Amino acid sequence: MNELEEDTERHFQMNMRRNSKRGELIRQKLVQFYEKMTVDYLDKMYEVTRKRYSNNNTLHEMHESFKAAVIHEIKTTVTFENIQQETINICCAILEESYEQVKNAPNNDGQGGKSGFVMNLGAAIGAFIRRSNRPKTIEQDTNASCFPSVIYLRSLNIGEKLENI
Repeated sequence: MNELEEDTERHFQMNMRRNSKRGELIRQKLVQFYEKMTVDYLDKMYEVTRKRYSNNNTLHEMHESFKAAVIHEIKTTVTFENIQQETINICCAILEESYEQVKNAPNNDGQGGKSGFVMNLGAAIGAFIRRSNRPKTIEQDTNASCFPSVIYLRSLNIGEKLENI
């Protein structure tokens, strides 16, 4: 009986080490996903700030839409619950930090981008041209399946092919 317990304990410890190594390898691969996701996010936010009717509400709407789309993709792609939750937390932190940077970014180059004056002027012009006082909404596609970061995340096959990790 003692031999059986030792054998069980040895296999348990071996599996724990293997799972720990796999978890670290997955986390290392996810670093590139975070970088790609940040680029995708900034590209989308730049598209929104270039619109003449852009304002802080449209920025916030795009931010929430992008965040929800990425979280949905993470939940469907990453099957390990602890790594999934860790990835969601890191992505949310990165997106919030990037959102604050975009929201507070000045228009230094004169080639577009967001500043308080440009945002308010753009919204006023957009409302005048359309002769509508209703708030303008974004019409950007936030289908995350076409983002390069999500394509990369899917290519990692996290949770599907553990032998390759």
